[in-house]
Order: sequence, then structure tokens, then C-alpha cells
Amino acid sequence: MNTRLEELSFYLSKYVEETISEEELIILSQLINSVSESDLNKAFTAIWDQESESANLPDYFTADSTANILSKILNKEESAKETPHNHSKNHLSLRFVSYSISAACLLMVLGGWWYWSVFFKHKGVDNMSAPEIVEEVRNDRDPGKEEAIFTLDNGEKVSLTGTQPGVLKKGENFEIVRLETGEIQYRGKAAQGPVETHSIQTPRGGQINFVLPDGSRVWLNAASTIHFPSNFNKANRVVELSGEAYFEVVKNHKEPFIVKNRINEIEVLGTKFNVKAYDDENSTVTALLEGSVRVSTNNNAAIMKPNQLATIESNGPIQIQYKKNINQEFSWKDGYFNFDDTDIHTIMNQISRWYNIDIESKESIREKRLTGKISRDVKLSKVLEMLSFSGVHYQQKNGKLIMTDNN
Repeated sequence: MNTRLEELSFYLSKYVEETISEEELIILSQLINSVSESDLNKAFTAIWDQESESANLPDYFTADSTANILSKILNKEESAKETPHNHSKNHLSLRFVSYSISAACLLMVLGGWWYWSVFFKHKGVDNMSAPEIVEEVRNDRDPGKEEAIFTLDNGEKVSLTGTQPGVLKKGENFEIVRLETGEIQYRGKAAQGPVETHSIQTPRGGQINFVLPDGSRVWLNAASTIHFPSNFNKANRVVELSGEAYFEVVKNHKEPFIVKNRINEIEVLGTKFNVKAYDDENSTVTALLEGSVRVSTNNNAAIMKPNQLATIESNGPIQIQYKKNINQEFSWKDGYFNFDDTDIHTIMNQISRWYNIDIESKESIREKRLTGKISRDVKLSKVLEMLSFSGVHYQQKNGKLIMTDNN
């Protein structure tokens, strides 16, 4: 790392730790505006990784907190006008604009709104002003929340939304309860009564996590459904999935845990993995964090190792690839959208499901691929605001968002 880059990283760290002085803040601003885009990107990436690991980084800045911090920074710059070394008014205005851009860039990245690699390629006044000309979102949408429905074999539905502990539903051969910890737990009674098929379903804009009778944990993403038998236990661990779920499976070397979907089947003994198998997408994706799994179709089978992705299209082969940052595949369960050279269609599908809104992408941007990370705990308008920095804009028509590359 060169000296200037080390200096930039040093002052960035002080900024995040809130130990930076006024003089150092001015140096930081000058460094941001003077280093190359490559060095700037490296510095932001390093500080992002460092602060994320130490858990000092907030999930995101709200509009109010961002405005408040920007105001404090800019007030410091304003006070510099009173020093005897000031130049002309025009020069100060230009410097003020440059300083504002740097501060805004710094806040967005370190604030966790968006770590956006595309943005660094387009640094400048025109791009920084993009959110100001974004159309106001009519009927802005709140982010999704914990919400799900438990459905019995006879069609009866029970809401799993709420916080009150206790038995939510009790049947002849099962009960579903909310524990004191807030977790939902399904308890089957294998030896009693006929076997029924039960399901847990999340709507668009909902997600939930729950515990199965064998102790395995499941996180169910938005617009997803999981089916399981009422006699689900250590000797019968089979579920069917439509949508996306992350599993932490309790080890049982005698009885595998099996996840079925419309394209393939995943068999595990004990592991942590994510399965995305939405009915409206052409492929399924399995991401393995720990252990090993066997992925199979009618025609093929493959054994996966940690940090591998298995992608299967309808009637297609099993394509396995290594992925260094495998956690990106299931950042949703930890409260983030996390894109890694992801196509617009996939991004819009995720946003559509989480904010319960229909989205259409114009042909002109369907080939665009983006890399970024944003909290799922912000309003829809904030997500669209961040997308605008990369040249993705939108129009609203009949309650639908039309994504385009034109303002």
C-alpha cells in the first residue's frame, strides 16, 4: 500500500471511529479528491471490511441522520471562510461543492446504505446530484417484516405474526409455538394420528425463521413456501420448497435431511446452506457454507463442498462453481441486499418481493450488472435513490415501477 493510500485509510478509520479532528477532516477531504479512483476504491473497500468485521459500522444512515452529519461537516468547512487564508468567493464555492461531494460519498459508503463499486467509476457532480432529480416515489413502501402463515392440511390458516409467546396452534399430531426467545417452533408427534401436510408461507414483503422438530433451523425469504409432513422427526426429514430458504441442519448420520423443489433435490446429513428455487425463475441455486450436500436431478448428481454454488436450469446440467464470498448468497437473512456482478432482472426480482411491488425493466438496462450492498431495512425510495447513482432510474405507471436508463 502506498503512502498516500495508507494516509487515506488512516483518516478514514478516524472518521468512522469519530476521533477525527477538524484539521484532519480537511486533510481527509483533500485526500479523497486527490487520489486516483483505484486507490479510493481500495481504501473504501479496506475500511468497509475492517469496520464490518469489528461491528462498528451502523446498518445504514437514515435521511435525517445523514443530513445532520453532513450539516456538521459542512459547517466546519464554512468556518474555514473566517480564516485569513481564504481565497475568492468563487474559489470557496467550488471547494465547498467538492467538499460536499466527498462528504456525501464517504457517508453513503461508510453509512452502509450502499457499497457501490459502479459509483466509483462515475465520481463527479453530475452523478452526485442524480438522487435530486429522481422522481418522488408515490405511495413509498416500507421494508418487509416478519410475517408468515401456517397452513394445515384442511386449509385452515394460522398467522405466525406477533411476539406473544405460547401455543399458536395445537392439533392431534402437532403443535406450533412461539418460544420466550421469540422463535417459532414446530413440534410433530410421529406416533399419533394420520400424517398430514403442513406449510409455512411468507407473502411478498415478509420473512420468518423457525425451528423444526429435529432442531434444524430455517429462515424463509419473501414470497416463499415450505411444506413438511406432520410426522417430521429425526427419522423423516423431508421438506419441499418453493422460493428461498437458508437451512442450518442438525447432524444425523443415519437420516439425511432432504430439500425438494421443482427442479432438483438436495440431500444433507448436517450442514448450513441456502436454496433459491422460485417458480418464476428459470433456475435453482444452492449455496453451501459448511459441510457437504448432494444435489441431484432426474439425470445428474453432484457432491458440493463449502464455498460452492450449484446452478441448475430446467432440464439442464448441474453447474458448480467456487465462490469466495459465499455469504453474499444469503445476506438477505442478515438484513442486506448483496449483489456481486448481478444482473438487473435478478436485482429487480429481489426488490419486488421484499417491497411487494411490481417492477418491469426496459430492454435498455437488462444487460446492466451491478455490485453493491444495501440494508433491507430502508424504505423503497432509498433503494431507488442508491440505484440512481449507477444510471438506473424509474418511472411510475399504474402502481408499477418501470426501470430504465433515462431520467
